[in-house]
Amino acid sequence: MNWNLAKEYFDADGMLIDIYYENMSTDGWLKLFVWLSSNPDVSSVNCYVPETGENLDRLPHNVDRYIESSGFYCFVSLLVEGMTIILRFYEASELECDVSPSEVNEEKKLIALLEILEKIKGITSTDHYFICPENNKKGAFIINGELRV
Repeated sequence: MNWNLAKEYFDADGMLIDIYYENMSTDGWLKLFVWLSSNPDVSSVNCYVPETGENLDRLPHNVDRYIESSGFYCFVSLLVEGMTIILRFYEASELECDVSPSEVNEEKKLIALLEILEKIKGITSTDHYFICPENNKKGAFIINGELRV
């Protein structure tokens, strides 16, 4: 990845950078949650289980019961090379992640970001991920680690 070409997409303009994995499966989610539950880089967890009305600061042990439940959500913060990547579970078919563009401020960090995104892609067995400006899927500028210029 050529940092000189990519860095303009990470200018801090007050908006987040979104990362999406589409066509998530229940099996992919379960593998992701297992990986996250033992990952030392997880810095915070916030999950809501609607059937019990609980907010949890950990991943539920029986998360497979909740993946298809209406109202279940889970946010996990992962600290990678000084960047906080937030993984968000809102719906079973899509993983949304956020990162502050100001944290991706050098080539080393961009490479670390792309490496963790590839790892998540492998864990979840999804076809692709894409990086775009906040709330602008059509504006994707990186797909599977490749810059679209």
